[in-house]
Amino acid sequence: MVLGIANQRETTVLWDRETGKPLYRAIVWNDDRTAGLCARLADQFRSRGGVDAFRRTTGLPISTYFSAYKILWMIENVPEVAEAVSAGRCMFGTVDCWLVYRLTGRARHCVDVTNASRTGLMDLRTLAWSEEVVRALGLEGVILPEIVSSAQEVGEVRAQELTENDSDSSSSSSSYFSYLNGATITGCVGDQQASMLGHQLQPQHVKSTYGTGCFVLMNTGRTVVESNHGLLSTVAFKLGRDTPAMYALEGAIGTAGQGISWLRDALEMIDSSEESERVATEAEDCQGVLFVPAFSGLLAPFWCPDARAAILGMTYATERKHIVRAMLAAICFQNKAVLNAMAADCDGDIDRIVVDGGY
Repeated sequence: MVLGIANQRETTVLWDRETGKPLYRAIVWNDDRTAGLCARLADQFRSRGGVDAFRRTTGLPISTYFSAYKILWMIENVPEVAEAVSAGRCMFGTVDCWLVYRLTGRARHCVDVTNASRTGLMDLRTLAWSEEVVRALGLEGVILPEIVSSAQEVGEVRAQELTENDSDSSSSSSSYFSYLNGATITGCVGDQQASMLGHQLQPQHVKSTYGTGCFVLMNTGRTVVESNHGLLSTVAFKLGRDTPAMYALEGAIGTAGQGISWLRDALEMIDSSEESERVATEAEDCQGVLFVPAFSGLLAPFWCPDARAAILGMTYATERKHIVRAMLAAICFQNKAVLNAMAADCDGDIDRIVVDGGY
């Protein structure tokens, strides 16, 4: 039996090397509690380009989105984390790393190259942790995982070691891990890059995935394309230890399906996500209503962390259907902004666009 892992990227887990237990709850990709810290760092590194201080190396701006700044926030705000870092006991991983660590009975501490490229700490060209960036951010005391390819054997599931080392394991979880016992973990890849692989995207092909957010990626082949229009440079995949890495340009949009959920749960304008389509088509247009879904700021291509959501252009004639339609239109407008930026970075050379997702 073999096992592969596709995971939510950027989400950050810190745990104790001695106990194997998490030091704090995981912080997910769209959590913006690090906004103040990121603003402070952008000012600190103003002479190096501010928010783009490390972009040449990592492909990423200083942003709430990425793992490095979530680690820093926990060091500054969680005493247990600060103590573990000081004592050399604090291990870091994205979700794939944490799962491999747990499934192998704490035998392996490694991260796939696509997830590593989303931390803000990896050099895109060497595919190794950037000592310069790690040092600049003061993260030398954090134990970083080994970076591996997206397709190679990284360990074997050891259900017995896992449950023996975990006093909190329930009988049901033990049974589940027993089923996987002996399976070889043969690959890990970030969820959006997994989508690229699933579509077998070739260079200049683009995929757009609609979920909680929306993620638009273009395969740029073996070339790291540095964006001049607000996109991210990232690793697309590396299929084996000795194979070259393939790269991508990415536009990450914070709000897509989550905006529909907000209409459903917070405003109770619709009873289900599916109802949004029916309500929106009751209106011929948005009647001048414009929705800016910046609930946690704006990501690509704007990178405006302090932006906030707004509904503009309403009149006494505005109805529920116009607001629902405006939310759907906003998702489309954000996607178009990213595609425009992508075309500008690649001289308009987009050969194919595929769409997937689900919420």
